[in-house]
Amino acid sequence: DLGLGLLEPGGWEPSKTMPFNVKTKKLQGLLVSVLGPWLGPDARVSVEGGEFRGQLIAPIDSLDGSGRLVVTNATIAGETGVRVVANVTAKDATNTLVLDDMVMSFQSGAVWKGRLRFTDTSSKNPGIEGALDIGDTSLGNLRPVAQALPDLSAIVRARLTLAGTVSRPVIIGTIELEDAVVGQLVLGDATLAVT
Repeated sequence: DLGLGLLEPGGWEPSKTMPFNVKTKKLQGLLVSVLGPWLGPDARVSVEGGEFRGQLIAPIDSLDGSGRLVVTNATIAGETGVRVVANVTAKDATNTLVLDDMVMSFQSGAVWKGRLRFTDTSSKNPGIEGALDIGDTSLGNLRPVAQALPDLSAIVRARLTLAGTVSRPVIIGTIELEDAVVGQLVLGDATLAVT
């Protein structure tokens, strides 16, 4: 079901805000640019079992509702083909967007789980808070790490708490490295505290 207000109530003037109401079992083909460029240009977004309302003039600022978000073929941490599934809740009154029960599945087999809450979503630099559990992930599959430290190889696991803003996140937690090797030097296992 889709409702869209093209005219101002009680008249024939074009609507200034174009209010919408969507109730769907599955909505596909959403614009990735609305959700942020960090998903990559080839990501495909759908919402399953959702009900949302807002204004087309400012869809993110006015969005209110909930549903199951599914993103396929995203690019995260330099790896393409990532699938992201989460329960999404948007609150217009508090200007927040929450991703609960989030699972990111990478083609390499790595699985990351967590919860993210974005605040001040109308800002160019929204606030972020949440938690992220990173399951067995090869450092070689994380493009930024592989480019910065090409001789380093290891399996990484992490439990991280996130805060700050999208452009300046603060990360606190524990990172475990297994079978770390730099060039020919075998370092073994390590646990690092991130503060």
